[in-house]
Amino acid sequence: MNITREQREGGLSILKVVVGEADYGQAVEKQLREYKRKANVPGFRPGMVPMGIVKKMYGKHVVAEQSYHLASNSVFEYLQKENIDYIGDVIPAEEQGAFDFDNSTEFEFIFEIGEAPKYDVELSTKDKITYNRIKVDKKMHNDFKDNYLRRYGRLVEVDKVANDEALNVTLDNGDIRIVVGMATCGIAAGARPVMLGFIEELKKRNVGVSVHFIALHTMSAYTKRFGYKPEDFPKAYAYSESEISLPLYSTLSVADAQYAADAVLDIVSKYRR
Repeated sequence: MNITREQREGGLSILKVVVGEADYGQAVEKQLREYKRKANVPGFRPGMVPMGIVKKMYGKHVVAEQSYHLASNSVFEYLQKENIDYIGDVIPAEEQGAFDFDNSTEFEFIFEIGEAPKYDVELSTKDKITYNRIKVDKKMHNDFKDNYLRRYGRLVEVDKVANDEALNVTLDNGDIRIVVGMATCGIAAGARPVMLGFIEELKKRNVGVSVHFIALHTMSAYTKRFGYKPEDFPKAYAYSESEISLPLYSTLSVADAQYAADAVLDIVSKYRR
């Protein structure tokens, strides 16, 4: 794997990550073996589906997922190692080209970041800093309790589901768009256990998914430098604890999209009351 950085005007930096089969191959094989173990294909007993069929069904998707996962993680590690401050999130660059997962084993992922401007602040003994005393009221107490429940709750089945105990999922690849609200087996807790449970249910159906968004203030670069805690930005944290990414990439076929959609609806019907 190779990472190069190109600094451009206006504080923009382009990061190019080249990953090869030697980098992602082990992760791909591991996930395919897991698919083989759980695959339900007519004519074969569970766990006995030939690996060739498994690769034909899921190979491209798994390579796409694992190579991108490796590339994006490597970018964050690179930024932390090089001590590069940036504003906002790391996003795919507009100049990103198409991928040929049928014939290639090496892929170049292109990301862009906005580098944080460098500035110095000189303070003297004459400068004053306002010290605020915070009074903990009932609302603040309840908000902290709710946030704690969202972080450490567990997934349980109930007969009735409250309004805030739901996970909304959208699948959209241009041809198919499905928006569903999942009654999440009630959570005495919060969204993350539900999100992880939903991901596990999808994996049982051989649909690879991942966490959609990681709140910036929970990343090590921010927690170490500014001492941020998850509850400091509750809305961003709540979003990161409840959103997932369904398969959506340039080579995704309509059949594969429909399979993922059917899996989502199957889970929804299983837990909806």
